[in-house]
Amino acid sequence: MIDEEVVDSRDRQRLRREIADIEETIRERLLTDVASSGTLSESERATCIEIVVSCLTSAQLSEHDYDIVGMNAADLAAIVEERGRDRIAKRIHTLAGRVYFTDVLIGTSAILLATIAAGPSPSPYVFATLLREPGGVSAAVRRSIGGTAIPATQPENGSLYLRTLVTALDQGELIGFTLAESLRRFRLSGVYTEQTVVVEDTELNADIALADSRRLHILGVAGSGKTTMLCRLAVACARDDLPESLVHLRGLLPVYVPARRLTRDALRADSAVDVLESAMHPGPEGLLDPGTVGRTLADGRALVLIDGMDEVTEDQRMSCSNWLRSLVTSFPDCRYVVSSRTGSAGDDTRFGPGFVRAQIRPLTERGVATLVHRWFTSAGEPGKADELLDLVRRTPQLSELVTLPLLCAVICAVYGERGARALQGGDIYEALLEMLVERRDVERGLPAANQLPRSLSLLFLEEMAGHMVRNDIREWTTADAEEFIGHLTRSMSRDLPEPDGVLNHLVDRSGVLIKPAPDVVGFLHVTFLDFLAARHFVLNDEITLLADNAHRPTWRRVVAMAAPQLRPKQGEYLLRRLLTLVIDDEGHRPALASLLQQCVDAVPRLDPELRNRVEDVLGSTQIWGDDVWIISFSSRDMASHHAVAEEMFGWIRQHTASRPDVVINNGALPQTLRAAGRLALPAVLEAVVEWRTITARMPRPAVTVRGAETRITIADDERA
Repeated sequence: MIDEEVVDSRDRQRLRREIADIEETIRERLLTDVASSGTLSESERATCIEIVVSCLTSAQLSEHDYDIVGMNAADLAAIVEERGRDRIAKRIHTLAGRVYFTDVLIGTSAILLATIAAGPSPSPYVFATLLREPGGVSAAVRRSIGGTAIPATQPENGSLYLRTLVTALDQGELIGFTLAESLRRFRLSGVYTEQTVVVEDTELNADIALADSRRLHILGVAGSGKTTMLCRLAVACARDDLPESLVHLRGLLPVYVPARRLTRDALRADSAVDVLESAMHPGPEGLLDPGTVGRTLADGRALVLIDGMDEVTEDQRMSCSNWLRSLVTSFPDCRYVVSSRTGSAGDDTRFGPGFVRAQIRPLTERGVATLVHRWFTSAGEPGKADELLDLVRRTPQLSELVTLPLLCAVICAVYGERGARALQGGDIYEALLEMLVERRDVERGLPAANQLPRSLSLLFLEEMAGHMVRNDIREWTTADAEEFIGHLTRSMSRDLPEPDGVLNHLVDRSGVLIKPAPDVVGFLHVTFLDFLAARHFVLNDEITLLADNAHRPTWRRVVAMAAPQLRPKQGEYLLRRLLTLVIDDEGHRPALASLLQQCVDAVPRLDPELRNRVEDVLGSTQIWGDDVWIISFSSRDMASHHAVAEEMFGWIRQHTASRPDVVINNGALPQTLRAAGRLALPAVLEAVVEWRTITARMPRPAVTVRGAETRITIADDERA
């Protein structure tokens, strides 16, 4: 192919060197797998390896085969073995030979799958990919296949199972978002970022919570990293690569169970152990001796990880809970970790006694930076990390979204593939909503029974968002939300579930609505609320309403989100109204001028004369004098003083990032910020007001803004 398709002789040489590097990397990795031979002679080992080569060659594996097995090396090896059954029977006659053959075949299959996942996707541009990033693919292959090894400290009779588990679980995938195949998959352990959880009102590192609790129930919103946390724990345990805080888990057998595999048929098995064996991924058949799982459970040496109890169908949840309770009661000395979405799993006691709740917290600014750097280092493009972080700091909406690991990873992949322009405008938010509302569940194969179509889910979400902005509310009570949904369903012509069923679907499956408390419903992110409300007002042609409320802080974000969604005439009408407000409304002029500039940059089309008029007004209008302001706060809860400071100051930085002539720096004293520029005072006050309005933290900290001759204080017991 190189000779036929690559014209330049130097390019041909570079490609051959790249492929030779990949081959050498694979060869070195394969040799480490065939070194352990038990009691076989050198000639017997050579025969087994020769048959592995012969079987792989004659199997003629196709793309369809790889689709069937996913990342399961044991399943791929089974296909190869089935197609080479006669060849194996003729030449391998001893049990030791058969064990060694199977070990090498599964190990080779694991390396093959890891190589495919790390390499460029098959396309007419594969050579261009190799030439564009010299050494990048071979480095990615080296990182990927380096993670399939199992250390000698692990029990020999479980090495095939552990290797298969690592291959299956250490490959993450961004499901539900349109990306190049090579960008959808990534090595999970290469990008995993430590998270914090809240246990009994105490915030601590997730590993500490795992270490302290023999039975842990991890809760988090969609995309918060629950599955990643469990898979990383299973892989680290299998590799004997546990952090110091978790070394007491060494030697445990990791058993990973996607809860959606707990089907009605699986739950009909004779015993709790049989149910576990039928649902665990990878399964024990052919990888562990019969009875190993049961004996390991009885000895208390199993780490049982049950992922996504909320993904079990409604009619199966009680049966699943009863099975888990039976398992915990029968084998109380094992370790158990269960995950589910916040607000959807019900009472922990259904799983058995002793479960401790751990609520995953959003990523901090430092956590986001760590994940972004690890992502681009793993992708072989470390220079892009700081570029993206700079863009995120300047874009308040992105700054909010990246606090969820899933959305942060998607934003990294989009930036790596398409650049900064793809993260500006409304398309990115629409794609993320589509992923959360439907595509992610569909592509993961979750049951579709009683699911609302995406169009209806989005309609309900848009109507709810519009109502919330229109009435200046940030959360609903469950009763109010159901009443509002009931009013909507009565105006629709098709049969729909009862209002509580619609609300449960929007919370349990869309991932866009959450229940921060048992009787409270809100949006996952303010950014999604603003975007959906903006779409609601645009589709209903309520542009006058947007303009009339543009001076209000909570509405300005909605107006900015609406701008890229406007049709040309709507856009011109909005900008003319905003221009008039900037000229006439002296009290709100700074904020309105900033909003006008954002909208001019965002509208899809704009008459050149109007654009020039806007630029003339913005350039000639004195918005605010140059001043320096110091922002500080005090909190009654000194234990969380630093956390509150980081949260509020992060919000101020995000809120003011897009404002012209505002510079935010750390102050000379701890927990202070220094703001300077023409828009400093109004921008900072607006950010403080909005943060205090939205935050659920009580009591609210007192905030002080000091200038040369002015001091403004909002007491801790005052509403903003």
